[in-house]
Amino acid sequence: MHSRRNPVLAVLLALAAGCAAEPRTPADEIRDDVYHGHYEEAVRAASSLRAEHPGDASLEALHRDASVAWLLEQGRRLTFQDHDLEALTLFRQARDLDPDSAEVTSWIGKTTRKLSRTWLERGLELHASGKLAEAVEAYDKALEYAPGDPSALNGLGEATIQINYREGMGKQYFEEGIRSLAAYWLDQARSRFAYSDKYEPDSAKTKQRATQVDALLAQQRVTVAKGIEEQHRFGAARNEYRLAVKLDPQNADAAAGFERCTNESKAAALLAEAKMDIVRMRLDNALALIAEGEPLTVAQKDLFEGARAAIEQTRLERIYQEALTLERDFQYEAAIERYGVLLAQTEYYKDAITRKDTLEEYVQLAGDLYAKAQSATNDADRLDDLRKIRVFWPEYKDVAAQLAALEPPSEAPAPKPVTPPVKKTEKPPPKAHDHGRARKP
Repeated sequence: MHSRRNPVLAVLLALAAGCAAEPRTPADEIRDDVYHGHYEEAVRAASSLRAEHPGDASLEALHRDASVAWLLEQGRRLTFQDHDLEALTLFRQARDLDPDSAEVTSWIGKTTRKLSRTWLERGLELHASGKLAEAVEAYDKALEYAPGDPSALNGLGEATIQINYREGMGKQYFEEGIRSLAAYWLDQARSRFAYSDKYEPDSAKTKQRATQVDALLAQQRVTVAKGIEEQHRFGAARNEYRLAVKLDPQNADAAAGFERCTNESKAAALLAEAKMDIVRMRLDNALALIAEGEPLTVAQKDLFEGARAAIEQTRLERIYQEALTLERDFQYEAAIERYGVLLAQTEYYKDAITRKDTLEEYVQLAGDLYAKAQSATNDADRLDDLRKIRVFWPEYKDVAAQLAALEPPSEAPAPKPVTPPVKKTEKPPPKAHDHGRARKP
């Protein structure tokens, strides 16, 4: 008779029953392979036999049992080699094939407990060495495999308090957090219920009380987390919400707070990276980081807007400095072009309007004087016009070469300075900022 509780035992019983019957069938051979540990051969043979006789319920069961036996054997080998995740995957596949198998359920339980212990021990080691963030992650993994494990929860709670203390929450927060958690001796109560559950694992009342205590502890954590979140310490608040979720997965405030602070923490990190890129003049990259982080935040919108404004201001200042450098290097046409680019992006910026207008007048005046010098009928007039150009644009065309040819080496009269007309500095717009170009009447 086929057993749904233990596929290996079912196969062996069927094999024993088949020994009394003659002749031996292909199904008997498959059961014999399972008995002797030839699981792969058994699965292949059962699959072929099932394909030859589609719809035969007994062959379907035989193939299932052989497959479960193979999966269990492979899983056991993996877990003995400490490849527990791979083993757990195989055990779960076996459970999908035979949900009622007590042996499969037992191996799943053993493996998850082993994984939980492994992660707990790793968390304790990291905790002891001061690697608190890594310890928190390890405790989380332990709780993933053993939800509600007291040791993992206690370690997670202690590491969270220490992380928040390190992150600048200060002595006051630390002491308030400890007092809050101890206000109703909830930790002590939880510990007692854990001991009670250990010695009376079937006590429904103990489990109910322990759940109530966890819910109260979780709500305390949520209260502490909200206070921290209001201070924009999103990483610390996220840690508190995380622990609240572990204590009470049904606490909606804790789950929402954890998700919210996770997003805010990521946004804060992206904003910090963007500010560093602004300093390094990597403005396009900074803008991309802001675009990535801004949708994640609600509480830091003003900071992101400020960063955008800083990028724009930095971009304008860079163009202004480029134009100023060109101007000082007597590259007036190139400087005019850069000032034009700047003023195309903002109506007003520092003295860019005045500088651009002055340089345009220099260009016009230099062109007029140069044309006049070239058409002069005597060297004295030509020399006078070229000297006027040299006053404000010594590198204009070939002025320096012409002057060197015309001026006697011994002649040293200083040319009369020529001051080109310079427009008055434009008045800034009514508002006290650098944007909004002053219009000439």
